[in-house]
Amino acid sequence: MPGWLPTHLTRAQLEERRLAALDWLQQDTHSYAQIAEPFGVSVHTVNSWKTRLKRKGTIQATVAPGPPSRLTPDQHAQLRTLLREGPLAYGHQDHPPRPGPDRPSLWSLVSQ
Repeated sequence: MPGWLPTHLTRAQLEERRLAALDWLQQDTHSYAQIAEPFGVSVHTVNSWKTRLKRKGTIQATVAPGPPSRLTPDQHAQLRTLLREGPLAYGHQDHPPRPGPDRPSLWSLVSQ
């Protein structure tokens, strides 16, 4: 019986697990079931890793870019300006600065 596993792994933990399985995948001496069990994944997942390894030469994670911004470049510039000016410029209280060098204070606009 496998030991306790968290219900959710971070991206870093998922990457670490994939890379730990890399040697087993490259050796081609273990069945998918033999690889899946100690890493706590399904045979389907091992098959996906093996397919990615064959196609791309790696099983490292790819970065998902996410959806395109819905703001125009002008809106991005305006937002940066608003954030630089801070809440006091718009009649709101300022929050204490976050710890650390070059970190602006945290603030949000009050819903009207």
